[in-house]
Amino acid sequence: MISYYIQFKGEIWDIENSDYQNYFTDITPFTTCVEVELYQYGSAYVEVINNEPIIQEFTGKFEFVHNNKNIGYWEIPSENSHFELICLGLISIYNTFNKQKEEGIPFKLDTL
Repeated sequence: MISYYIQFKGEIWDIENSDYQNYFTDITPFTTCVEVELYQYGSAYVEVINNEPIIQEFTGKFEFVHNNKNIGYWEIPSENSHFELICLGLISIYNTFNKQKEEGIPFKLDTL
């Protein structure tokens, strides 16, 4: 098995179909709230599975941006680095953004 580490230095993550297949069961929360951009900072452990690079662990932070303004950061410490669980957290965050959008209130990051 091939594995390696990669660094993210503020790259935008556009959730798309390949991410749906590899990380999410449903990308609707992301596609219905595209106005909130997601940036990654940190390091990831990647394994190549079926010729696809799949992130297994991530340590760092995600930045959420709307209209070029920072909404907030979600810090991911090494003890919580399992990427499958992080993706569940991202879905929850974007579900909250979608509710805020529907209610017409400003976006606020809630990671509790």
